[in-house]
Amino acid sequence: MDPHPEVPTPPPAGRVHLVVEPRQAFGSGSHESTQLVLLMMEELPLVGRRILDVGTGSGILALAARALGAAEVVGFDIDFEAVCIAHQTVAVQPQRLPVALFAGSTSALAPRPAFDVILANLIPVEAQPLLADLRSLLAPDGALVLSGLMADQLAASEEELARCGFAVERARELEEWAGLVCTAGARGSGLGARTDESASPAVR
Repeated sequence: MDPHPEVPTPPPAGRVHLVVEPRQAFGSGSHESTQLVLLMMEELPLVGRRILDVGTGSGILALAARALGAAEVVGFDIDFEAVCIAHQTVAVQPQRLPVALFAGSTSALAPRPAFDVILANLIPVEAQPLLADLRSLLAPDGALVLSGLMADQLAASEEELARCGFAVERARELEEWAGLVCTAGARGSGLGARTDESASPAVR
């Protein structure tokens, strides 16, 4: 990602150039919690999949999912201004990366087919009220990528996820932040046993 669109930075080899204008409210994608989602996304099979980006903010995660080969990406936010910013972010990309964006809540998604991967970069107080809805929106063999957690919140978050029908398959930490890859149901979906990993800071 490039937080300096006025002077584009060439991407490293093997990376996709995403342009993001720095904005305090919605982020440039450089925060550790956002980097964790990006790192975990790279480990998941996204090609041809349907992706949902919850609380899309600047839209950077939705764009990253599209760049990684997702067939359809939907992003939403309850903040109308955030969605306007996300539309602008999509429009300035050097390559065409179509993303469907709307302002609203999970209730607007009920009639849609299930999503293969759901991205939620939200602090626990924002994420917890949505977990039951996200569980109903996730395909049986899908994955929830949850970030925005402090490392010392992992245990409590795992308990809440279990109550809502999610099984934690993998955890990653970056600085004091943590992210989780979860599947539907206690047995998961073949992503492997629950593992803990640390991540080194990276420019994405």
